[in-house]
Parts: sequence; structure tokens; C-alpha cells
Amino acid sequence: MGYEEPHWARYADAYRAIFEKLPLDLRSRIGDCDKIEFSYDADGDLSSLTFKRGAITLITLTFTYDTNKNPTALSRS
Repeated sequence: MGYEEPHWARYADAYRAIFEKLPLDLRSRIGDCDKIEFSYDADGDLSSLTFKRGAITLITLTFTYDTNKNPTALSRS
């Protein structure tokens, strides 16, 4: 599966979908987020999501995968 450029016209929908899937305790910590940064590993897999307000990092979610590229863990910092 290759990388696809996001549909920028639907950015608000993508942000809302990510936000709504988070547990309520995380939502309260990122409620005033104005930017989400995506990081990818060398294989092109999503490695982290960083939620920011301006230059301040509110929370980072880091993904871990097994050798078959199945997600195995999600940690927050």
C-alpha cells in the first residue's frame, strides 16, 4: 500500500474522526489542539501522532508493530 496525499478539503473531517476515536481522558488533554503532526518509520508505517497547540506538544501517541506489520501497542507521552 503506497502513500496517498490527504484530501486537504476534508482536513476538518479527518481531525474530527481522529479526535472522536480517542478516549475521553485524552480528549480533554488535546481539546485546544490546533495541529496534528504525523511521523512515519522507514517502511512508511505511521509511527506517531503528535497533538500540538502552537509550538507546545500536548500529547504524543506512538505506535508499535510486529514483524507482520500488525499494530501491537499504542503508548502515549
